[in-house]
Amino acid sequence: MHLTELDTALFRLLHPLGHPGGDALWHILSQRYVFVGVALGLTAYLAWQYRWAALGWVLVAVLLIGASDFVASGVLKPWVARLRPCYEPGLQDWIRLVGKCGGQFGFVSSHAANSAALAVFAWRVAPHRVVGWAVVAFALLHSYSRIYLGVHYPGDILGGALVGTAHAVLFTTFATRLFPALRKPRLA
Repeated sequence: MHLTELDTALFRLLHPLGHPGGDALWHILSQRYVFVGVALGLTAYLAWQYRWAALGWVLVAVLLIGASDFVASGVLKPWVARLRPCYEPGLQDWIRLVGKCGGQFGFVSSHAANSAALAVFAWRVAPHRVVGWAVVAFALLHSYSRIYLGVHYPGDILGGALVGTAHAVLFTTFATRLFPALRKPRLA
């Protein structure tokens, strides 16, 4: 089986798991303002734990999410040029699109790239594991919402998660080596 066939088969398995009663929840979960809310909550937590060094972490997070988003949307989507499932002629009659389809191309998912970047960032930076786990759970739900809504294949999500993870590891490693003060949370 070719990778695109496998991806389509996985999409056909995961997309119909929804129910119209859950559409509003998954649509809201996919929205940018929910992502921004989680990011702002993480920022407040980091300010409490790191005090002034939190400003450094906020700058690192902004840069890594910006870079992750640029690579996903500005480089990979136009370069790979893979249609989203909602634009795929063989799926248009079958798919249950919830909301708008979005841009024509879907590989890789920017939502998955950005939420994975935030999750790995939180996992590596937050002194309390429960915070890291909470942001990882959000990233998984935020990413799956794109399959539920009919706008991304599972491979788009996986590719986006890899892009975001790579950026988070690179940026947090570089930041802690360059600025040792970022390593010292208050742990209150």
